[in-house]
Amino acid sequence: MNHFLRTLDEKIIHEYRGKYTGDGYYFGIDRNIFFSILGLLLAISSLIFVLYRISNNRLKIDLKKEKNEKEKTDQMLNWFTSLLEDIPVGLVLTNKSGKKIISNRQYRKYQEKYNIDSKEYKDDDSTKTFNANGAYLTYRTVPFLHPNDGRSGYLTIWTDVTSLEEQKMALIESNQIANTALSARSKFTAMITHELRTPIAGIIGLLEVVETKSHKSEDFQSIILSLKASAKELNQHVDEILDISKSESGEMTLDLHSCSLVSELDSITKQYRVICAKSNIDFKVNFNPTQWYMHTQTLRVSDK
Repeated sequence: MNHFLRTLDEKIIHEYRGKYTGDGYYFGIDRNIFFSILGLLLAISSLIFVLYRISNNRLKIDLKKEKNEKEKTDQMLNWFTSLLEDIPVGLVLTNKSGKKIISNRQYRKYQEKYNIDSKEYKDDDSTKTFNANGAYLTYRTVPFLHPNDGRSGYLTIWTDVTSLEEQKMALIESNQIANTALSARSKFTAMITHELRTPIAGIIGLLEVVETKSHKSEDFQSIILSLKASAKELNQHVDEILDISKSESGEMTLDLHSCSLVSELDSITKQYRVICAKSNIDFKVNFNPTQWYMHTQTLRVSDK
């Protein structure tokens, strides 16, 4: 190389030196194309950055929303759990083998106090009463199926009905006492009415004897007839007292037949005439004789 350079004169070397020295820069590609590509890359990078920020903000919003929803769900779950704990009936969820899954405070109280075993109560879907050392509990077991994982088991609901059972037994006892008293009253009424009918029948018989054998005066006969009518009326009242079914039901049936209105009213006025005479009251009734008859019960005509 040195030998080659010695053959060149200084002028030629100076010319070549001028060609390869200077302040200019030369690129492998066109300068405009290079800056266009660079700008495009910067624009794409900016777009990617903007999209990343938007996606990141959306993700933050979604995460915040999900967090709020989770907090609401947790609050609702806590409220529902508290509600189950404070509900005044016993609730217990068990699997098919009877193992307890979840229960509330009232059930745990029953279980501790009355030694309840949830395995003994199978799917029956009917309400039954359980006697636990003098206390009365009702329970009902129904099946359930979890909507997500398909787990199945039983829900048993327990209720303390001791006060209701005590009221029921007290009502039965009071009803028995009332029935006993009613039966005793009926027997007493029947006995008294039978005892009353005997002397009444004797009075009527004696009045009939007196009527036929002595004292043929008109006034005396009128008195005898009034006494007989009163005795017969009293006997009819006794007959009604004897009819216990009518007395207890409050229904009075009428024994209807034809009777003379004048005769029935005359017997009533005679009774009042005697009462007024004792009080020195002048009692008079004026009416015209009539052949009118009415279809009624004579005992009801004389009722005051």
